[in-house]
Amino acid sequence: MTQQIGMYQIKLNAEANLLVFEKYMKNDVFNTINIGQQTRGGLITAQFLVKEDSPEGKHRYCWIIHWNNQGGSPFGAANAPDDPEGVLAEFGAKTKFTRYEVLSHS
Repeated sequence: MTQQIGMYQIKLNAEANLLVFEKYMKNDVFNTINIGQQTRGGLITAQFLVKEDSPEGKHRYCWIIHWNNQGGSPFGAANAPDDPEGVLAEFGAKTKFTRYEVLSHS
């Protein structure tokens, strides 16, 4: 079993309503992930929305997803959750995905 962390870096348009974006992520995008639901490929264990903590980064976020691969990915062949850029168009979102293998944690 391999533990994975996927991160979508999300940069919003300067005019985007941040509170509406955060609510949309929590209520709509987060619900596209089935946390704790075992699949043949693995198990998604957690997700987070984090915001860059700097004055110049107030429109930069990361959507972080943690999962266990068990002979495959719970996301199928893509091995990643669906890119949210399309559903975040009203916020002028640009996304970039990176997947990491967890080597150690405490």
